Amino acid sequence: MRAIPYQFTVAWSEENGAFEARVPALRYCLAYGTTPELAIKEVKVAARAMLKVMEKEGKPLPAVDATLDRVKALQPLLNLSAIAAASGISVQTLSSKIIRGTALTPDESSRIGKVFVSYGIEAKSAGALVKQVPVPAHRPHGQARGDRRAGLVPVQR
Repeated sequence: MRAIPYQFTVAWSEENGAFEARVPALRYCLAYGTTPELAIKEVKVAARAMLKVMEKEGKPLPAVDATLDRVKALQPLLNLSAIAAASGISVQTLSSKIIRGTALTPDESSRIGKVFVSYGIEAKSAGALVKQVPVPAHRPHGQARGDRRAGLVPVQR
């Protein structure tokens, strides 16, 4: 059984009295369960079936949003507070999405992508390795003395 390359969201549905799991990249792909784990298990079955039909019919598969994966990979180097502030997302929301693996909304993904571009973090393609991570020689404003992660600064082009 192959892994699903898309992110999942899970939330309680008052209307249905169950947990609702979705695959945002696959429109209409959702499933319910009495627990979050069961809802995810069921939505994976639905997602695999949808992908199989799409491949069989020759339909293009949705692009995988790699923004959250890039943030996770760069987390040891990034000042998440600075990235969150620059993209207009609360640091608690961004941290929670990283820890839980919850999908970014298209708007959040776009805003973080723009911050990465302004900071000079560029990828060859979605999910590719990062080319450049500028690290300032001084400690950026607001970065704690013991915090050794880089607070990235925009690259002048």
